[in-house]
Amino acid sequence: MPPMGSLLQENLEVVYLKGSRRGQKDRYSYDVIFDEMTEEGRQILFEKFHSQYHAEEITLRCRCNPNAIIEMVPVNGENSYYIRTQQGKKNLHVPGCNFEGGHQSNYHANWQEDEATGKIRVRFRDSFVVERPERNPAPGTKGEGNEGTGSPRERRNTYNRITMYAFFMRLLLDVWNVKMRSYVKALNEGKKPPYPDLAGLYKSIESHWAEKIVFGKDHDLKGVLFAGRGDITKAAYSIKKQHNLCLMTLLLFEEARVASETHYFLRGRHLSSNTQVEILCEKFKWEDALSSLSGIDGPYLIGGWVIDTGYGQPAEYRSMALLPISSHGVVVDSSYERDFYNECHRQTRQIIRPYNLKYYPSWNGMLPDGLFLDTSPDTIVEIFGMSENQDEYHERKSQKIAHFSQLKESKKKPFEFWYWEAFGGQSMPSLPPKG
Repeated sequence: MPPMGSLLQENLEVVYLKGSRRGQKDRYSYDVIFDEMTEEGRQILFEKFHSQYHAEEITLRCRCNPNAIIEMVPVNGENSYYIRTQQGKKNLHVPGCNFEGGHQSNYHANWQEDEATGKIRVRFRDSFVVERPERNPAPGTKGEGNEGTGSPRERRNTYNRITMYAFFMRLLLDVWNVKMRSYVKALNEGKKPPYPDLAGLYKSIESHWAEKIVFGKDHDLKGVLFAGRGDITKAAYSIKKQHNLCLMTLLLFEEARVASETHYFLRGRHLSSNTQVEILCEKFKWEDALSSLSGIDGPYLIGGWVIDTGYGQPAEYRSMALLPISSHGVVVDSSYERDFYNECHRQTRQIIRPYNLKYYPSWNGMLPDGLFLDTSPDTIVEIFGMSENQDEYHERKSQKIAHFSQLKESKKKPFEFWYWEAFGGQSMPSLPPKG
């Protein structure tokens, strides 16, 4: 997809110095690297840069400033690979560039929890203040909030913050992990709690998490989350009139139907009231959301900012995201992962999906696809599902297998390791036995 504005172009340039590609260049978009790539994908890419750079095979440059040469350096940090600006060059980045002010090694900067209050401050990329976006943006633009318009300072206010997809993914995974740990604790106390499911996850979001999440000038998610009662158009109008904000929705997706040449109606079911809701969506936003999933079938959750568009007009998505989920609400990245988690649910297995590596230093920055809590010791899970022609992916796969396999010998915190090489057509192995 073509970039929206000068700050969203493919500004990371890799120049090849040796071999068959000598003199050639590759360019990458920071928008894609930091907002759309998975943590795993970034690590594969940055590790590759690190190896090539220190073999003097490539140089890296940031192209944000056409009047300066800004050299970049790939770094092997304590727990992850990242890139930073060469010393003395940081002040050359233009306002709004991802690297103005420092490197981007921390991917959790837009989801910050205050340990004293328990509040989680979120910095959204997409505008949630009621400002009508351009109705028919130029082909290839994203049309989300104020991106790509106004001065560099105004663009900076929405650039490189958390996307709709990343927000809902982080929220749902955190809620699942907390619910699962509570389930395990209750079992250990001799109780018979219900196994976590999608309805229970959403109930927790409504009753607890929505109050914890704050954004903007101390607004909380509870104040703008659609309750599923009444007409959504009226609800969007009410939030607009009271707070000049958009309405937030999270629904179980059911159907998309054509509304006009430029719009779809997207229908979903509210997860607590069980009512059906229809929201208008621009065609390119819907098609972009679908294409970003790389062919993963539903079920999906659909969520985003919804805006009132005027008297007698239907409510419309300002920005939205589709999230593939398992039968009980775990966000998945592939159909193989969904098959795996559905089997875990069928067997009522105790499993979480870690998102923050700070509690697992021995994993060396490698984020697995799951962690069984009902084995002894806990078992790390990996589902290898990418096609065989991805050399970097399989190199990383080999590293993961080697590293995770030796953790069972750790004296501090041992882990078992279970994996499924799904890309080769292998059937799913039996899940590790409960311990």
